[in-house]
Amino acid sequence: MAAMTWAHFEEKEFEVAAAVELSHAPSGPGYVFSSGQVLEELLGYDAAVAPPIGHVVWRVLGVRRPRGVVLIRSLWELGRRPPASRLPTVPVSLVVQYKRPEHLRGARAKQWGLWHAPYFRFTTAPRQQAVLLRLHKQLGADALVRYASPAFWSQGDLEAAIVSRSVLTQTGFVGPDRLAGHRVWTYVGPGQDGLANPTGRRTRFESFDDLRSARERSAVPPPVGGELVLRQSVESHLKRVAAAAREREPQLRRSVVRWAGDLQREVPELGPTQREAIVDLATIVTVVAAYGASWHLI
Repeated sequence: MAAMTWAHFEEKEFEVAAAVELSHAPSGPGYVFSSGQVLEELLGYDAAVAPPIGHVVWRVLGVRRPRGVVLIRSLWELGRRPPASRLPTVPVSLVVQYKRPEHLRGARAKQWGLWHAPYFRFTTAPRQQAVLLRLHKQLGADALVRYASPAFWSQGDLEAAIVSRSVLTQTGFVGPDRLAGHRVWTYVGPGQDGLANPTGRRTRFESFDDLRSARERSAVPPPVGGELVLRQSVESHLKRVAAAAREREPQLRRSVVRWAGDLQREVPELGPTQREAIVDLATIVTVVAAYGASWHLI
């Protein structure tokens, strides 16, 4: 039997808690410009934000702070443009739409087959998704556009996150581009890992035994004192190619995290640098193989 529970707190409560953290950082204050409920219909977002360099949100999102951009009316389509007087006059680097999640558990839950574990879910509004996707494309690399939804559901969890200042680190983020053609986003924890539904083709991430042989065949030398020091060029290349592979197959990310945990438990003598390189290599090989091709590190 499936059980579904809406988060016990209102979306606005989560939004305010997140805004407090977004506006404060050891490196200096950030700026949060809320849209208001009426204007949100046009803007598509709840807040436009300018967190400083070093803010925790950039670590959560896994990116350097974009340079930022001033939001202008032409970013929205003709006939649906907000008043210029209601847009921030300073550059912003993050545009956020908050979502109150459902918490689902039980084998009869609609997306249980994607996770086989209790999970969170939110549904996009078609008009809002179209506006955010346009913003994402228009802003390019100058600012990020993200949905934000908490990876907790009880009032007590929200209060605990507020007290410990961990609202953002316990939040799931996803860009509107990853939801193009989909209505629902599901996730089991914070960060950027999740699955769209209805979902497309899934890529199988090989088992630990499958990929142990890939490690043994790779050009990565044995560790010295439990830690491998890679040449910077090789390490950077692996990181870039693996990041592209995960972007191409976002459904793979949950399996990558699980497999990395298996690797750490079963081969504890590996240092973090070597373990990360092996996981990157395995990710690349998995995605390339799904397309009937091959990739080798020589």
